[in-house]
Amino acid sequence: MCCRHVLEHVPDPRAFLAEVRAVLGGRSGTALYFEVPNGAFTWRDNGIWDLIYEHFSYFSARSLDTLFRASGFDVVDIHEAYDGQFLGIEARPGDGPGETPAAHGPAPDAPIKAFARAYREKCDTWRKTLDGLAGRGERAVVWGAGSKAVSFLNTFFPPDDGSPQPLPCPVAHVVDINPRKHGFYTTGSGHRIVAPEHLRQAPPDAIIVMNPVYRAEIEETVRDLLPDDRARAVTWLDA
Repeated sequence: MCCRHVLEHVPDPRAFLAEVRAVLGGRSGTALYFEVPNGAFTWRDNGIWDLIYEHFSYFSARSLDTLFRASGFDVVDIHEAYDGQFLGIEARPGDGPGETPAAHGPAPDAPIKAFARAYREKCDTWRKTLDGLAGRGERAVVWGAGSKAVSFLNTFFPPDDGSPQPLPCPVAHVVDINPRKHGFYTTGSGHRIVAPEHLRQAPPDAIIVMNPVYRAEIEETVRDLLPDDRARAVTWLDA
């Protein structure tokens, strides 16, 4: 059984896993793999753009282990994936609720307590960066029209409520390789989503990469799209 990026959307994950365990019954040989966003990436590596309202839960290795053992599963392995952004757990049906081993260490109280400060500092840094782009009249694009981009753009450019903005938004478009998104708009901030080829007619001064995992791939795409001098002139910013 494979379940990727579902558990964090379930209002009561314990009840959901209890139902899964009941369905499996005595089939102790069934292998399960669940994958969720890595909560530790959010507070450890300040991945604040992964905070989205659709997620009811954020799991650490310890809490995910605790949840599965309390729901009647034997945990085989827990590991980070996708450059630390995801957390995968392998498990099998057990005989009953089990104890959580100490291998995953104590609950991460210290980094969570420091997270509010780190969040504010990162937002302040990005506000200054975006204001600098706007003040210089530079044109930027955000690359990646997923949940990270929606969180990022609505943090700094929420829907117009009539209040004065200090500087205009320097983000002209959001670029995405998914053709089904082209011509649509990001939720809330209302930025138009365009194909990478759009950059040929409107080369940006800066590219904001929402997920650095794809940085090398994006750079290669931009080099193929733009003349050498324009590609070299681009300022790269990892969100």
